Amino acid sequence: MTLISHRLPARMLAVLFAHLPVAALAAPAAPVQPTIATQAGPVLTVDGLRFRDLDRNGRLDPYEDWRLPVARRVADLVGRMTLEEKAGAMMHGSLTATDSAVGASTRGYDQDAARKAIADQHITSFITRLAVSPERMAEENNAIQRIAAETRLGIP
Repeated sequence: MTLISHRLPARMLAVLFAHLPVAALAAPAAPVQPTIATQAGPVLTVDGLRFRDLDRNGRLDPYEDWRLPVARRVADLVGRMTLEEKAGAMMHGSLTATDSAVGASTRGYDQDAARKAIADQHITSFITRLAVSPERMAEENNAIQRIAAETRLGIP
């Protein structure tokens, strides 16, 4: 049996890496600031970077830190959720409309009923049955996201 060495001669490494841009060999780049636009809740500035303060506690929590790996942010968020919030996140509800209990409407969502489903029952995923223009659908969905952003953890 022949063992293959995992050590490559310096000359071979030089040939392999000669085609890479210098930037690929450099240290990781500084984080790129995403656009932070918020209508619900304050924005924090940490080390010159902006973050949404989703839970409005005045400090940067791991789930709010866009620089961290997604898995770490999710683990932190799930660890903060109550059992009721976790159960609500697994539900898939129907948003009632102003003129229909099952949501089939050309008018829009019943915002008060949506607020109860989101805030009281912790439901965060919904079927929509609105028959409206794309612009109106965006307005309606943005309104629902604003309601969700007002909850304890501020997740729209």
